[in-house]
Amino acid sequence: MLTTRTSDHIRTSNNIRGPHSCRTATGFPLLHLDARRLFREDAALATRNLRRAWLEHLWNRHQGWCSRLRRA
Repeated sequence: MLTTRTSDHIRTSNNIRGPHSCRTATGFPLLHLDARRLFREDAALATRNLRRAWLEHLWNRHQGWCSRLRRA
């Protein structure tokens, strides 16, 4: 729970940093969290693209097997 010690904290909207204060409440910049989120999304996008390519490869291989079976 955040407490104000003087009226200066209310007027300037500064919060007192306490052991139970979260980063948002204490005014820490959240740029590093946003950068981490973007990095994770880039990694997830790369993983999705690799999986899509892998599934396409498997499907093409399956179609090749099916066409060989029809010829025989």
